[in-house]
Order: sequence, then structure tokens, then C-alpha cells
Amino acid sequence: MTDSLGTREILESEYAQIKNVQDANAVQKKEMGDAVSSTASRDAKIEELDSWMSDFFGIARLALQDKPDLLSKLGL
Repeated sequence: MTDSLGTREILESEYAQIKNVQDANAVQKKEMGDAVSSTASRDAKIEELDSWMSDFFGIARLALQDKPDLLSKLGL
């Protein structure tokens, strides 16, 4: 009877390890999805900022056309 009890314990231990791997895999997949979502959100915000900066520089060029020293401080 000890032999079957030992086998059962081994099987339960192996099952627990497999379950742990499955759980870790599920967490990893979720985190990968979160990372993809965060990257897409970041990229959208960068595009929004680029558009805003383009508008800002255009307005600055017009507003400061007679003040080249200030334009150069803006890198324009």
C-alpha cells in the first residue's frame, strides 16, 4: 500500500507543478496583452504630442517672425 501512496503523492506533486506552469503562462499572456495595449496607448499619445508641437511651432514662427533670437531659443 505504501507503493501506491507514494505513486499518488508523486502524481499529485506533478499535477501541482503542471498547474503552476499553466497559471504562470496565463499571467504571462495577460501581461503581454497589457504591454501591447500600453505600447499602443503610448504611441497614440506621442502622435498627439507631435501634432500639438507642430501646431505650436507653426504659431510660434508666425508670432515671433520679427524676433529671430526667440525663434532660435525654440530651436526654430
